[in-house]
Amino acid sequence: MRSLYALIAYAAFVLAAAWATRFLAGTVDGPARHTTPVALAIDAALLLAFAAHHSIAARDRFKRHVPEAIERSTYVLVARQVPALVPRWK
Repeated sequence: MRSLYALIAYAAFVLAAAWATRFLAGTVDGPARHTTPVALAIDAALLLAFAAHHSIAARDRFKRHVPEAIERSTYVLVARQVPALVPRWK
């Protein structure tokens, strides 16, 4: 069962990475859609979401609530959710 969970978590990550590559290929070279302060605020919020996830997952309190056998898979599954915020960045 935990192998299936791990497989689902990693598949979600691979799909998110493929989607992000496709998304960025069509938007990076386009015209600016926001003013510089708004773009910086959006980038800071995305960076905060990324950093918060990594900081929380590294803590003992998180590790106490997640069984060791699925700890890495859970980390990857949650990390996959952060790119879901990217369409709001567009």
